[in-house]
Formats: sequence, C-alpha cells, structure tokens
Amino acid sequence: RPDIVIFADPGIERPETMEMIESKVIPMLKEIGVEFRIVTSHLGRLDDYYREHAALPIIGTRHCTAKFKIRPIRKAIREYVGKGAGKPLAEVWLGITTDESQRESESDVKWCVNRFPLLEKGISRQDCIDLLELNGLDVVKSGCAMCPYQSGAEWLRVKTEHPDLWNRAITLEEAYFTARP
Repeated sequence: RPDIVIFADPGIERPETMEMIESKVIPMLKEIGVEFRIVTSHLGRLDDYYREHAALPIIGTRHCTAKFKIRPIRKAIREYVGKGAGKPLAEVWLGITTDESQRESESDVKWCVNRFPLLEKGISRQDCIDLLELNGLDVVKSGCAMCPYQSGAEWLRVKTEHPDLWNRAITLEEAYFTARP
C-alpha cells in the first residue's frame, strides 16, 4: 500500500472531482492510515497562467500535465523522501489502465521508479468503474474543465453543468485571439 497519495489540482478541476476527493477519498485514506495531500503549481491556476500568456492548451504538448500535475507532485514527493544522488528513493504508482497502456513509461528522473499496479493486474477502465460501483462509489469524470483532450460531448457538459468553468475557458480563447489580431 502507498505511504502517501498526492493529487495535483490545476485550479480548474471539475467540482464533482473535488467533491469526490473531499467526501470519499480523503475519509477512506484516513481510515486506512494513508496520508493525502493536494498540491498546486507554483505557477498558480492553469487557466490564469494561459490567459496571462495569451496561450491555449494544445493537444500533443502535454504542457499542462508537466507543469501543473507532474512537477507539483514530484516536488511533494521530494519533500516526503528527501534528496538522494541518482538512486531510487520513491516508487510512484500511476493509475494507468489497460485501455491506455501505451502511456506506460519509465521515469525520466533517477530518484523515482514508476509502477503501474492496474496494468500489472490487467485492469481496464471499465473494470475500475465496476469495482468502484461495487463498493458504493459513483464514478465521476475527472480532469480539467478546459482540457483539449475531452470530447465534444464533454465540452457541452461543461457548458451546461458548469457555466462558470465554461466562461473561464472561453476567456482563454478571447485572450489568445486578442493577442493575435
């Protein structure tokens, strides 16, 4: 079992994800004695960062993931395990399912070793959904409300269910196109 669970909040996460973390994940981890931390990027909220730079998140770059997820999580891991010169200090469990096994990769830093427990057990996304539902947990869509990887249906859901987040995403486009007349 892990020593700590770390979640990176980019500042524009879907409210239902944050509610799930507060109402289900944190109490569950507390019950089994696993520490939980929410971390954020030193760059601030993801949408503010893009707006200030008159930029848009683009498919293929994974800029958001690197700066607003991986770096803050690695910083927290470093604080937890300390410093070490080129030797593994942390085994990092990544929740990649068989549906996205192409994302499995070795760590690009020597002090972290990536592990993929869901792949090791042959678990798919649907298997995860079934297991969660079997244990009384409703499955909610997680991810940034302005992620360019989401489907058109997800964009429409953000627009109808979270107009405030939709408007924050729209202001990014406005800033981008204002800077590029």
